[in-house]
Amino acid sequence: MTWHTEAACRDTDPDTFYPNPEAPIGRPTTGKPDPYAAARTICGQCPVTDQCLQDAMTEESGQGAHNRHGMRGGLTGDERYRLPWRICRRCGNRFATSNPRNMTCSAECYEANRREAVEKYQAKLREANAVRVGLTDTACWCGFESRTMTGLAMHQRKAHEAAA
Repeated sequence: MTWHTEAACRDTDPDTFYPNPEAPIGRPTTGKPDPYAAARTICGQCPVTDQCLQDAMTEESGQGAHNRHGMRGGLTGDERYRLPWRICRRCGNRFATSNPRNMTCSAECYEANRREAVEKYQAKLREANAVRVGLTDTACWCGFESRTMTGLAMHQRKAHEAAA
């Protein structure tokens, strides 16, 4: 199943996304109506806007602004032309997004990146807890000192349980 089946525009008239090219793009200061207003509303509610934008950017790669038409991925041709490519933090693939906070190209990369960050954070917490315990808490009655609880446990198994 591709993202097209989940798109909010799948049953919408294509002319909504490709208005008359001669129509002026409305700006708040000009008072002219925006020919893409209906398309912007539909794209704003779409769950697959990022995938649509990615496909549009891939298809239009290397083309100038005058060769990009219609509303795709929530952006007009001119807006897509000005949109920079990004590099995914996780896999290194190029991707485009209109959200400046997106640092990964897909949900899978996002989840993998998040899991890795959580694991690094947990490792730092374990390290900080081991340091906070201090050498006095990791000393054996026989005088052996360890930097970690694991080292102390290994010492006790080898030195004291073998003797008993």
